[in-house]
Amino acid sequence: MPAKDGHALQPDGLEDAWHRLRRHVAWSDAGAVGFVLTGSGQTAELLRQRAEWQLQSRGRRLETIVPDTSERLSTLRPAIEAAASRSHSVWVQQIAADAPGARQTPWGDAWRELLRSLNHRRDSLRSALGTGTLYLVGSRELKAAAQEYAPDVWSIRAFVIDAEAAPVPVPAPPPAQLDDLGSERDPSGLLAGVSVGEEDELGRELAAMLRRTEAAIAQGRSAEAIELANGILRKARRRETEGLALLLRGSARRESGDIGGGLSDGLEALERLPRSGRQRLRWLEYVADGAASLGDLSTARRLWTESLTIARELERALGTLQSRRDLSVSLERVGDVLRAQGDAAAALSAYQEALTIARELDQALGTPESRRDLSISEARLANLRRGQAGGSATGST
Repeated sequence: MPAKDGHALQPDGLEDAWHRLRRHVAWSDAGAVGFVLTGSGQTAELLRQRAEWQLQSRGRRLETIVPDTSERLSTLRPAIEAAASRSHSVWVQQIAADAPGARQTPWGDAWRELLRSLNHRRDSLRSALGTGTLYLVGSRELKAAAQEYAPDVWSIRAFVIDAEAAPVPVPAPPPAQLDDLGSERDPSGLLAGVSVGEEDELGRELAAMLRRTEAAIAQGRSAEAIELANGILRKARRRETEGLALLLRGSARRESGDIGGGLSDGLEALERLPRSGRQRLRWLEYVADGAASLGDLSTARRLWTESLTIARELERALGTLQSRRDLSVSLERVGDVLRAQGDAAAALSAYQEALTIARELDQALGTPESRRDLSISEARLANLRRGQAGGSATGST
């Protein structure tokens, strides 16, 4: 039934499922396999669209396979490996389920056969995926089938998202520390280290509203977050406060699927926010993600290039491990958009510089996070060179 504002009502549990899936999509590990459980075709499609948008914002491609028969599903393993070799990640979706108590279970049999085949060829599958992810999307019966027929794949699963489970309250993210060497700069902490700057009663009220808005976004309550941000914009007196409210409203719009509205708010926010410092790196990259997901690569390149300029300035001024890592991340983001625009030579240069820094950081730190960063940098460069070699081979035939 349509909602009062003319937009279709979203399925129950969608926002909670997306909140749990989003981080896995954004920071997927090498050769990951994950499961999404739902009996709703609408939920599955909306999650797929959002995953595709987020991957596109990183210059990555999601290939979708929806087998139309149980026979095709059961023999899908070679097609999955082929798709993985062409794309960053693969989304296999078939939510059809057999009738309870039925003698014949063609869909259940097909999933069991596919899972058995994937388990047998798990090493080949991970090699084909590279740094990508295989998303297996089916009814809730898929979980038990995977546990029984693909125990090795199940044991290394990256995630299981049950889109029909009751929502689990998610606490607001704590403010990030400037010396926190995580595996990636987290774009969800848009207010980390920020002071509203209005030290009167109104300022305290707006600061509380900003935190409530951020918490609502973290918990998947996008409509509430947008309403709170609009309230801040009506009361704010300082451009920076307006910028923060616009940034959060854009984030809420983006999480609800309105990528264009989110980008518009984000670009307007950047005009009102400070133009230097590590906080701006986070803001620039987050807005650039939205631009790239819409295919606006020129805007994404402009924003990531500004981010790289700031990262170089901070690295020269500070010389800390964190500033070195920020520079490496910015180089990779610039390389991603250059690669997406077809400028392989410039992307190669950015990736090589990023890899050099990642190696230095791993030698200095030797932590699981630094090793993961290094493996991601190596994979980016290897994928680019593999693409170049494939293009040369194609051109020579």
